[in-house]
Amino acid sequence: LNRIYRQGDRLFSDDPDLFQILLKESDNLELNETQLLSDVLLERTKWFTGFLARRYQNGEIREMDFSIASQNFWASSLTNWIGKLLKIEFLRKLESDTDREKIIEHTLNLWRSP
Repeated sequence: LNRIYRQGDRLFSDDPDLFQILLKESDNLELNETQLLSDVLLERTKWFTGFLARRYQNGEIREMDFSIASQNFWASSLTNWIGKLLKIEFLRKLESDTDREKIIEHTLNLWRSP
């Protein structure tokens, strides 16, 4: 999960100005970047859903709604990235290696097979 989060973090960190524009102006502008970002997130969500299903088949995690679990993971990650862009410290828990590890461990404990 840490590696997957880091890959997404790079996506959002590569061009913070673009993401600030998307946050502020997406309702007012028809930006191709908004659709591109949506497509990337949808693709990653589908991939992560399949990743979780494969982990279940290997007996590593319990059965669950893998699509909802994937969306939940990305929602948490997006909250962090938006917090980073807007400089809202409370929303940036995934920035700290220690906090991120605790959050990942908590998530894994929710998903583990009993």
